[in-house]
Amino acid sequence: MDSIGFILPIDSAIKGETRTIAAITVEITKGRKVIFASTHLDLKEQNRLSQAALIVKHFQDSDLPVIIGGDFNALPDSEVIKYLDKSFTRSCLNCAFTIPVEVPDRTIDFVMYKTDGTFESVSTRVIDEKYASDHLPVVAVLRVK
Repeated sequence: MDSIGFILPIDSAIKGETRTIAAITVEITKGRKVIFASTHLDLKEQNRLSQAALIVKHFQDSDLPVIIGGDFNALPDSEVIKYLDKSFTRSCLNCAFTIPVEVPDRTIDFVMYKTDGTFESVSTRVIDEKYASDHLPVVAVLRVK
């Protein structure tokens, strides 16, 4: 298995928290590999846009299918998600709310897969689990076409 991790960009003029992405290549069946990645984008929109651009650039030429999940700190109709939608398909379009864990009122956590025809989304659900995080976990079931 190959793994990578890298720091995502932050605009020095507006600052922000250091954010990263981690990815691992896994053989899901004999001879069939998939990249799984996880990230947590910045709170500031300008940083999120440059972080999304780097993610797209990094994975766009991959010969392997890519699945990415995480806290995108962006609503479904935001510029960041619209940008990612050009290269990735969200596992759900009318996703359940993920934050806060008590009386959630918005969705900012997603599972996405590279738009290359490899996967189709079977289901996505949000688990009512309040212990581990201030976000509710998202579980997506994808099928290899």
